Amino acid sequence: VYLFLFFLLLHLQNRYDLLANKNATKLGADAYFKQLRIYANVGNSFRRATLNELYWQSDSMRVINPESGYFAELGADWKHKNLQINMAVFTRSLDDEIIWVPNGNGTTPINLNKTKAVGLSSQSTIRLTLKMLLAKADIMIDLNILFGLIS
Repeated sequence: VYLFLFFLLLHLQNRYDLLANKNATKLGADAYFKQLRIYANVGNSFRRATLNELYWQSDSMRVINPESGYFAELGADWKHKNLQINMAVFTRSLDDEIIWVPNGNGTTPINLNKTKAVGLSSQSTIRLTLKMLLAKADIMIDLNILFGLIS
């Protein structure tokens, strides 16, 4: 569901898992000011193990619990001519997070009890156009930085 009010866009998303009787809901807001977009998202999450996680290199199904939790994000996008910059801070808290860990034969998925992550992400993109005789080349340079703490 989307609602646009002047420079503000509000959105609500919901996914329902029939087997688990669980909702995964996200509420967000985007504010637009010329070349700047400020956004915020909050919600809860629910994810079942994939078939790969359940049966990877195994003849029988593993017992992997679904992961569930909460998240929040606040960020901004800025665009000017050929330059685009995004920065965001985020936090999430999960129960039974599904991760892959090394074992003697490769890796295997497991559940972690409770995890919490906070961090900062940034992405910058510059687009350059080079014109040489009859040829034209578009070059995009991306820089991505992610910093987070997990406990």
